[in-house]
Amino acid sequence: MTIDELLALRLREVRRLAESVPFSPDWDAAMATVEGLEEALRTRDSEVNDQRRRDRVRQVAGSAVRTSSSSLASIEPRERDRGSDGSQQRPLVPPRRQRVLRALERRLWLALEEAAAVGSPESPADLIALVPPLRTLCSADSTQLYLLDSGRLNCVAQFPPATSRRPTARAEYPADEIERAVAAGRPAIIEPIIRPLAPGARQPGWLVLPLVGGGVTHGALVLQRRELFSGEDLTVMTVYTALLGERMTSAGRAVHVESQQRELEQHLLSQRRLLEINERLLSNVDPAGVLDLIADSLKSLVAYDNLTIYRVDGRAGVLRPVLARDRFAALILTTTVQIGRGITGWVLGHGAAECVNDAHLDPRANLIPGTPMEDESLIVVPLRVNGDVVGTLNVGRMGESGHFCAQEFDLVKLFAGQASIALANVEAHRALWTRAETDALTGLRNRGAFEQDLERLLTDAGQAPVLLLMLDLDNFKLYNDRHGHPAGDRVLRAVGAAIAAVGGAGYRYGGDEFAVIVPNGTPVRASEIIERLAAGIASILPSGETPLTASVGAAWSPDAASTKDAFVAAADEELYRAKAKASELLNADLAVHRANQ
Repeated sequence: MTIDELLALRLREVRRLAESVPFSPDWDAAMATVEGLEEALRTRDSEVNDQRRRDRVRQVAGSAVRTSSSSLASIEPRERDRGSDGSQQRPLVPPRRQRVLRALERRLWLALEEAAAVGSPESPADLIALVPPLRTLCSADSTQLYLLDSGRLNCVAQFPPATSRRPTARAEYPADEIERAVAAGRPAIIEPIIRPLAPGARQPGWLVLPLVGGGVTHGALVLQRRELFSGEDLTVMTVYTALLGERMTSAGRAVHVESQQRELEQHLLSQRRLLEINERLLSNVDPAGVLDLIADSLKSLVAYDNLTIYRVDGRAGVLRPVLARDRFAALILTTTVQIGRGITGWVLGHGAAECVNDAHLDPRANLIPGTPMEDESLIVVPLRVNGDVVGTLNVGRMGESGHFCAQEFDLVKLFAGQASIALANVEAHRALWTRAETDALTGLRNRGAFEQDLERLLTDAGQAPVLLLMLDLDNFKLYNDRHGHPAGDRVLRAVGAAIAAVGGAGYRYGGDEFAVIVPNGTPVRASEIIERLAAGIASILPSGETPLTASVGAAWSPDAASTKDAFVAAADEELYRAKAKASELLNADLAVHRANQ
């Protein structure tokens, strides 16, 4: 077997051993180093030139080549080649060459074993723990571990720790050369300029080993000692750091995958919560209740320190707060915001959501009077009903570390969309109930609303005493028959406006009958309302015509009755008495009129 064949055999064995390591490294770098071992070994063979080696191989027939107990082939010096004449020949490989090969073989084995035992370094602490054992692979006076952080090399560990003892030879630290080697991703032996070189001192050197895996540079190992590093040192440590770099890349990818998985799981959980919240929002048609539900539900999705919901008042040109969860809530609820001012005004004008971390530094920021200037991050999202912006949802966090992330911003926007649907649902239900409870002719609430409101007030002790006025227009049928139904409708609309103007809650009870409910109504207040009603009704018809009048019956609860039906009956009884007196007066007027004729 020729030297070339022997070297090829060794390299195949090294490749097989490296591939048996239980992970998949980047062999572009690692195997390039192993394949370069052939050239490195050949250059060390200064004792036998190429011509003598070829002649020797041709002369040797049936040379005995043994394989050592290790997996790498080696030539034992005890086995010698014999010529055709039976005389002993010189060893095929010189003893010095054999020692070099065996030493390199052991170091490569050790490098592979150390790399296989590394595991998955997921933190700087895991890498720092690997620094001291490196002395078994390559002797060094000091070993430094550098990691890349934002494009800069930072030393995170040194073994042994730096001491104040002066070295015998002082050399300038080759920082630029080290950075260039790391940037290129190629191992390098650095021989610095010594000044001055002490008598008898050895020339120091550095071995720079970039930690590269999968095309990603993580940092570097830098070894230093008081003598130059050899090519064997470079080969052994390159194999080790190539495998270590791959382990670091694999660990980083695993951490990234786990992080992505956690984000996806959190996103899925948030979506599920959002669906549950949406169901609760759509099932709530109470305006105040849905606002509270919006504030409470968002808290379970995105942590916040304050929340405010504004509604647009287009006539006044302002934003009015309708809900505030803040330590200054009382002040916020009494302060309107001019449309177009502040970050809220900008969102309203542009119809686009904004996430403003460090909002207090934003030139658009508008401080609410009476509140302090504080570090705050803010999300403002428009609320839409039927495509129109009707308000904003403002969510804030206090402090320098209270920044919102992109995922939280997306969640708030999604939630605001659901909240907008819920508000539109409330508005639709409110409009439906308003139409159902409103008299179309007079604009007052109808008898159904009267029954519900009266029942509710009678059960609320805080509203007592409740004043009930039952009102009936006098001789309205005669007016209606004389002037026609359109004129009668105009009179009824005017009566409704007069009732709405006196205070309390006005209702059209039926036909030309009306009712007024006044919580906490006293006799004095009852007299004031009746006088205002009489004056308002009397002014409906134009001058020259007989003034319109109405009979009124008054009752108080709980004095007159404790139940709704009894209460209405008591007021009706008073109404009938007033109606009878009005009829007597009318009959007396008619008798006088006939007598005069």
